[in-house]
Amino acid sequence: MINSFAELPGTLIAGLRFLFFPDRDFLQKKYEDHRRFTIIVSAFLSVLWAALWGWDWVIDPVGADNTVVLRLFFLVALAYSLTLYFIRKSSSWLTIITVVGMLAAEANFILILNHLDNGIVYGLGGFMYCMFIAVLVFQCFSLITNIIYTLSATLLPHLAGELAIADNFQHFQYAALIWPAALLAIVTQVVQSHHYLLRYKLERQLEALSTTDALTGARNRRYFIPLLAKEIRRAKRTGQKLSLLMLDIDMFKRVNDTYGHLTGDRVIHNVSVIGHQFARDIDVVARLGGEEFAILLTACDQQQAVQVAERIRSAIASVTMYSEDKAVFSYTVSIGVAELEESDKDERCFLGRADSALYEAKESGRNRVVLATDVKGVFNSRNRALTSENSECPES
Repeated sequence: MINSFAELPGTLIAGLRFLFFPDRDFLQKKYEDHRRFTIIVSAFLSVLWAALWGWDWVIDPVGADNTVVLRLFFLVALAYSLTLYFIRKSSSWLTIITVVGMLAAEANFILILNHLDNGIVYGLGGFMYCMFIAVLVFQCFSLITNIIYTLSATLLPHLAGELAIADNFQHFQYAALIWPAALLAIVTQVVQSHHYLLRYKLERQLEALSTTDALTGARNRRYFIPLLAKEIRRAKRTGQKLSLLMLDIDMFKRVNDTYGHLTGDRVIHNVSVIGHQFARDIDVVARLGGEEFAILLTACDQQQAVQVAERIRSAIASVTMYSEDKAVFSYTVSIGVAELEESDKDERCFLGRADSALYEAKESGRNRVVLATDVKGVFNSRNRALTSENSECPES
């Protein structure tokens, strides 16, 4: 389940802090959104670097004969692009491999310059490509990864010069040309990352609005039904227990008629609050419509589900409510409980059995919990409204 929108940073300083220390959900979403772009750019750059052998030939036709193989090494990035196509999740290992691989490409460029007459002098501008890599290829990774690569790529030629790997390396000329570009690349990355964070926040807000019930803060039907179908498939695949509670406020119309709709809204909200109190983090509380709620209990059998339902029912019955004009009243809920069975073909069948148990709880006196396995007879009319004409749900 996604984190709440309220947990995202709201100020510029908080946003920058978040970008340097993002959560896993943000990193994964950023990776998913930029992965295809990274694949295309890295593949293009691998071909471009190899094709720049033509630049080697212009600088030094004789030395260029010795750089052909080194230029072909750049085509290894094509294999990286192909591999990245099949990697759907971001990881620290992928980040490390990418950074090391790009630094290795820069080291290869230094070796190429060593084979060319005055190659280091003519090739200083070529290190500018590394700044483009930071801005383009690393968009799918964290901001801190971008900055680490940019600084490492900028320092690498200095290190190669100190170790006499880069022949006649001109530190001052290189620094005057490349370090300003590196700083500009870092600023660009910060701006890009912050703009992406704003987009991410907006998407999360829209997602929350589309999947959350505004009155109660619980999930809405649009979110719950697809999730239920997904959890049913997973439970059947893994053999994990799965239970469902269907809750309905007893005599809710009387509450509205007697105390007003504002008080009725507070009653509905209170059911959500108590439902969340007794649900675990892995459970899902949803308002399906009106005064009806559902609670999906993962890794929970029917006996455990009945215990949760009884706690919720008892807690709600013990609450004292006050109307807008300070009148004191209480209310109750009826709850139907069902555990997923092999015969449940889809989410509609599962919902139908829980709804039949809820209907039985209503018919037998309200303010009680009824287990679906204790319900006899065929599906009632409420259940038929939940099931499709083509479903093959068995009779209760």
